[in-house]
Amino acid sequence: MTHDLALHGGTICDGYTCMQATILVSDGKIKAIIDSSDAFSAKEVVDCRGCFVLPGFIDPHVHLKLRLGNHESADDFLGGSELALSGGVTTFIDFLDPGRDARELRSLFEDRLSLAKSSKIDFSFHSTIAGEPLSTAEEFTSESLLLGCPTIKVFTTYSESGRMTEDGFLIDLLEQSRERGTVVLVHAENDPIIQHEIRKSGPVVTWKDLGSVRPVITEREAVGRMSVYAAETGGQVYIVHVSAGSSILLASSIPGFSARNIVFETCPQYVVFTDRSLKSDDGALFGCVPPLRPAEERDLLIEFVRQGMVSTLGTDHCPFTSAEKLAAGSLAELPLGLGSLGLTASALWTVLEEGDICLLTRMMSANAAKLLGLYPQKGSLIPGTDADIVVFDPNSCIENLPNDFTACDYSPYSGLSMTGKVVATVMRGKLAYDGQYVLVPEGYGAFIAREQIDWSEVS
Repeated sequence: MTHDLALHGGTICDGYTCMQATILVSDGKIKAIIDSSDAFSAKEVVDCRGCFVLPGFIDPHVHLKLRLGNHESADDFLGGSELALSGGVTTFIDFLDPGRDARELRSLFEDRLSLAKSSKIDFSFHSTIAGEPLSTAEEFTSESLLLGCPTIKVFTTYSESGRMTEDGFLIDLLEQSRERGTVVLVHAENDPIIQHEIRKSGPVVTWKDLGSVRPVITEREAVGRMSVYAAETGGQVYIVHVSAGSSILLASSIPGFSARNIVFETCPQYVVFTDRSLKSDDGALFGCVPPLRPAEERDLLIEFVRQGMVSTLGTDHCPFTSAEKLAAGSLAELPLGLGSLGLTASALWTVLEEGDICLLTRMMSANAAKLLGLYPQKGSLIPGTDADIVVFDPNSCIENLPNDFTACDYSPYSGLSMTGKVVATVMRGKLAYDGQYVLVPEGYGAFIAREQIDWSEVS
């Protein structure tokens, strides 16, 4: 049989084992994995010598075409998906705009789906609850499941913009999570402390004050509190963008703490940069929330990554132009967010000084797929599943975000040297990125409806 595509000569890793083998692809699916010495016939062959061959990466946390006050994030789904492919990401999960009424979710879903139709990679959505809901937790859960979005985001802060949800409703939502098979994503910061620190800082709060008005304790307390709620309710809690190692240290000490109930995501900016970047003359360019942390918090976070205590790496990709960032006269005017799509694997590989390719693959592929309802169709190399595959050269260096694929005019990573580079990406059986060009058409991606999620079955 002549296959459509073969990936030959590399070391294949699914996150648990590695071996020299050849992957054969036809009709958009992985058809077989054979010994690298076995004969095969294929219309197209990707030479993977010296490289790792991995499941397509999953970015569980992106914000494309996100409206924040007078600003809109620079990358839309077309450019964002091209940028993703250049970094080996074949599936990402964006967010529905926040809603207070479960009856709003359908229209919010349709609005975001319309924006996402240009995507060149597959995508899904998290639903988002804003402020004090007008519907019950059961109603939000039911509607989210009907939409194929079993992951629901809430905020424990942003009271000033009406996005914060009170704790009683969060507990109701976690109980629904346990009973119905949903996952509650939590932006975890202590709002009263933040508001108190802002008032203390005087009439004009700028980006230079980010670390002082949102100190580590605001995240640590909220993560600890959510750990208590997860242990008490048995719900499934996914803490997004953890920025401080001490947050995980505290959570893991909570009686009843279990990875079956609470898991952690971090972002490349939190393992690469420290708050020193915020103190530079162009520090506004590094403004994000949670803010970059002191070196000791960054180093502890990296240690937990190496220990496997951090399950996933999402970008929280939400870039704004340098003009928008630098024009802000106060923190309230500063659009908060950074662009990291395209560099996630390189950032993580550089941090993993021991070169643990299995850990990288779990964090970039398998864990996100299993925890967020995409496995095994995504995040695996199982024959019969989608042929989403990354060829990763562990020895190549990358120094700049591939700006050909982003509408943002700067990258916080410019000038940094990182080891490890994606040299080819296969998307549903097609060579989608060849190390230089994106080769699939606009709209090649498709929405993935997800079903109920049960972490007790995750291995």
